[in-house]
Amino acid sequence: MSILRILGDSHGLQKRYYDIVKDCEYSVQSGDFGFNYDILEKLNFENHKVLKGNHDNYDKDGPHFLGDFGPCKLGPHSFFFLRGGFSIDKKFRIEQEKKWGIKSYWEQEELTAEESIEAIQLYNKIKPDFVLSHDVCTDISEKIGRPEILIYFGWNPGLITSTQETLQTMFELHQPKLWVFAHYHYNCTLELNGTKFVGLGELNWVDIDEQLEIIRRG
Repeated sequence: MSILRILGDSHGLQKRYYDIVKDCEYSVQSGDFGFNYDILEKLNFENHKVLKGNHDNYDKDGPHFLGDFGPCKLGPHSFFFLRGGFSIDKKFRIEQEKKWGIKSYWEQEELTAEESIEAIQLYNKIKPDFVLSHDVCTDISEKIGRPEILIYFGWNPGLITSTQETLQTMFELHQPKLWVFAHYHYNCTLELNGTKFVGLGELNWVDIDEQLEIIRRG
């Protein structure tokens, strides 16, 4: 039986990330890896991938990174992915850049309107059984609420981001069997219209088999 391990946000904790995936056959880190990717050199890029979120360095590229959106196949595991998300700490990171001269914010963190339309069209054409994204659609985002850390950074509870709207349109067009996301640092399992949504906390993970069954969580 082949297993795919999916991890939540890593935020620069490279050694802990590596210890979690080093013995896995396949893995995907689901965004907010951090701004340094040196540890990826120890992993086979054909088996271990990173989906960029809103705390990633968009000046960096390489074979370990999934692209903006689209289908992916790792061994027997197939899924549709969409990167990015809105940064509630954007203001702080831009101020930090101005103060220290260290770049920490990238406009590419969310897809453009044109890219979002293209992603929706491709998703509707493929109609995948399994979706992996950093953020999640508005229906689920509203259900899980907002952890206190997001309120601290000035999160507006009424805010709906363009990434959430894109993912919501996708969900309304087609309901996959399984949807895994991160971003909120929140472990949860929710079901809506026949889709199982699995949220991942920081460096939490799930193992998924070829039939899209969750074998274990960590």
